[in-house]
Amino acid sequence: MRLEWLLLLITVLIILVSFNVKLENGNSKISDFSKEIEFTNTTLTQVDTKHLLGQAYTTYGVRDKYGVLNMRNIKYHNDNIKYLYAKSAKYIKDFIYLDNDVFMKDNQGTEYKTQHAYYNQKNQILYITSPFILSRDKNIFKGKTLVYNTSLRDISAKKIDGIFYTPKK
Repeated sequence: MRLEWLLLLITVLIILVSFNVKLENGNSKISDFSKEIEFTNTTLTQVDTKHLLGQAYTTYGVRDKYGVLNMRNIKYHNDNIKYLYAKSAKYIKDFIYLDNDVFMKDNQGTEYKTQHAYYNQKNQILYITSPFILSRDKNIFKGKTLVYNTSLRDISAKKIDGIFYTPKK
């Protein structure tokens, strides 16, 4: 009989303790990343009071609470850029940081290929920060870095190597 009472007492104690113990992971932390907005297959249009400044299409985008907009497969264009494409991009204030298979074609037909670049929307300047290939018609240039003012059509590059064809006279 004593053993039965002892087992009954232990069972009651286990039941009481289990109701009072919180069964949660005490090490769980709240993530400080929070999405402000998330979208897929979206066209973003930037305008001022007079006209269209630029348009971007992206397959996926998320803006965090710090105002950083991360995008995948972005295709951007404006008055001076026929299209600017990258597999991933970050938009922070007036800058679009472009990574992975960056490709741009301006309205004059010049094409730019690189892996990393950023575009200042306010000044309309493209900064290519990794090795690039610039081509127009049969002319091909390779270089280390490039700065292209799209509104003035002014290019400066460092460490270039190229093939340049001149018209016959």
